[in-house]
Amino acid sequence: MQCISRSSFAVGVVAIGLSIFAHPAQAQALPGLTNLNFLTYTGAAPKNTVVNVNPTGWTGGSGLIYIDTPGNASNPNSACGVTPGTITTYGCPSTLAIPGGYNLVEADGNPDYESGFNYSLSGLTKGTTYTLSFYQAASQQTGFTGNTTEQWIVSLGTAGLTDTISGGFGTYHNADASASIVATTLMNTPSLGMTDWNYVTVSLHCCPN
Repeated sequence: MQCISRSSFAVGVVAIGLSIFAHPAQAQALPGLTNLNFLTYTGAAPKNTVVNVNPTGWTGGSGLIYIDTPGNASNPNSACGVTPGTITTYGCPSTLAIPGGYNLVEADGNPDYESGFNYSLSGLTKGTTYTLSFYQAASQQTGFTGNTTEQWIVSLGTAGLTDTISGGFGTYHNADASASIVATTLMNTPSLGMTDWNYVTVSLHCCPN
């Protein structure tokens, strides 16, 4: 994610699952990926940091990145809810009608505080382009003002993403020179406001041919 102004947060939830396509008409099963909606965890209950919640199958998530529950400000564990020791945003995204329910990931859009989280996969086919589809939304952290931008950066490779901060912007790279790195549609969030859910799809190319 990146932002150009005062602190903002983006939230995301995988919708229905990870869609895998060798070509547009034929879907493939993604081997070994589970817990797409972050409902299974071995640590603290949301709202809490990814590290403390420890969602099953996922790693990383240090820094200002949380697992939240859906809902509005009346729910203290939602993105805009007031839970001691966590971040509160001006707005909460609307509740999605996803079968089985979901938790969501809330991550700081300021490059100085952002981090990533990862899932290890096996059995992918070299030369295949896969698509990842999910919902994203954004809101500004309470106590800040100014228009912001937010987006997710998604990578498929043998290593996780790292970033270099310069002038308030992050430059993203992967130690795996053949990794596929894609940014989602940029969200433009007004001061004190929010951007509600929008459905995004990114295409990721697997491995050298």
